[in-house]
Amino acid sequence: MAQPPPAVRRKRWLKRILLSLLAIVLIAVFVLWWMISAKPDYWHVLDGSHAEVRTAGERVEQTVSSLITRVRPTDQSWQLPLSDKNINHWLAARMPNWLANQNIDPSIIAVLRHAQVHCEPDRLLLAVQPDLGVVSPVIELTLVPRPSDSGAVELYVKSAKAGVFDVPIDTIIEKFANNRSVPRELTLEVPLKDGREVQVTDLGLTDSAMMLTCTTRRVSRR
Repeated sequence: MAQPPPAVRRKRWLKRILLSLLAIVLIAVFVLWWMISAKPDYWHVLDGSHAEVRTAGERVEQTVSSLITRVRPTDQSWQLPLSDKNINHWLAARMPNWLANQNIDPSIIAVLRHAQVHCEPDRLLLAVQPDLGVVSPVIELTLVPRPSDSGAVELYVKSAKAGVFDVPIDTIIEKFANNRSVPRELTLEVPLKDGREVQVTDLGLTDSAMMLTCTTRRVSRR
């Protein structure tokens, strides 16, 4: 059989090369998309309007509110146990309205719309899925407890991930803070309307649960 002319062979060779390159690019794009869109194993979006979720979220809020506002001897320690499930039901059912009542910027509420937590020994994982258009990766923050100057525990943002990629914390803040000053730590202190303050003095984290040790104290006014 006669060989095709050199020009034809070159075209066929070039076509095979281009098709191979296209296949490699498509595979790379798919892998990159998968890596960005990968979600944590614990990620499961809850419908806050669902009756069971709403009831569970309200029950958690009532229990926590009752414990926090209870009249106690000054500086008496008390404990509050919470599970991932408890917290996530509250986040789905009650947090959006609670944030709105605190006059939190709607853009922040939108970022936190699907917030979920997962407890592991000595660290707390917080995941959110902001709407970024075509790709909406789950952003996972790793928070670790540490003592603050006031004696209360503070949660420090140690690292962040988008999918399986590590992301600089400053990049996350710049993307979602809208030029607001956003600290990398949250001090666990809750002021009460009657002039008292609840401090979380210890935060024990285990698999899927946390134990908060708290103290209620009177805040001195100058």
